[in-house]
Amino acid sequence: IGWIYYRQGRLAQATTYLEKAVATSEDNPIMNYHLAAALHAAGRTGEARILLEKALADGSDFHGRKDAEGLMAQLLSPR
Repeated sequence: IGWIYYRQGRLAQATTYLEKAVATSEDNPIMNYHLAAALHAAGRTGEARILLEKALADGSDFHGRKDAEGLMAQLLSPR
């Protein structure tokens, strides 16, 4: 439900639900990416970057990996 809230732009609700999801499944790359996207949209880019690093670390393929890589590239690019 957190991802749905994110897609609706309801970032406070999204981060609440996604933080709970990550807490129960810390090594799930999809959950880490989804929370990272919500945090980034909420302006919490430092936290987003940490979660993206975790999501992308093992090189596994997951639904949304290309989007996660794109977001990481955006966070790493000089402004």
